[in-house]
Amino acid sequence: MVSLQLIDAYFAYLLAIPFALKMIKGYSLAFSKMLNLMCGRRTTTTAIHNYDWTTMINAIVSAATAISLLGAGVASLPAEPTAYFGDTAVVYSQTAETPESRINYTGTTFLYTGIWTTITTSNNFLPDSPMVSNHSVNSGTIAVRIVNALTHDVICDEMLLGVGSQGRTCRIPALSGEYAVQGMAMSVAGNYLISVD
Repeated sequence: MVSLQLIDAYFAYLLAIPFALKMIKGYSLAFSKMLNLMCGRRTTTTAIHNYDWTTMINAIVSAATAISLLGAGVASLPAEPTAYFGDTAVVYSQTAETPESRINYTGTTFLYTGIWTTITTSNNFLPDSPMVSNHSVNSGTIAVRIVNALTHDVICDEMLLGVGSQGRTCRIPALSGEYAVQGMAMSVAGNYLISVD
């Protein structure tokens, strides 16, 4: 599977090639005419005399067009390199980023043992990786996971948080729709004070 961004970039590069060639031809003809005039030689070929200011203007317009097309090609490239394995896209990040949370929730939720309960939901437009805290006033260890709020597909696998501990969830992709942070008591059902930020 090839990214549409890559197709756009390659198409822009292919469009830029004829303009770049025309630019090179125009500059070389104008340079040869300038060199002949500087050396005091008059050329008898009419081809060089016909390429004076018009050639330079055409070369400048071609250069501007080629540069803008190359710029459009670079702008349409994905920000991070992506490899495709079947239908699965794997993004290789070359910069280590500190994930930022897009939600800020602190509240009490009744958690059951053996049943997932939604703690809070969020609709992210940007990548997210919330920090979940199991406060020290709670009565036991909890499991936390993140699922798609509509399909209930698991986005981030469960992670165990002991009393008074916290942990950062996996990275939730941008524009992944509404997701739910779910929790489950591991040993004692009851009200749990949980923070997601």
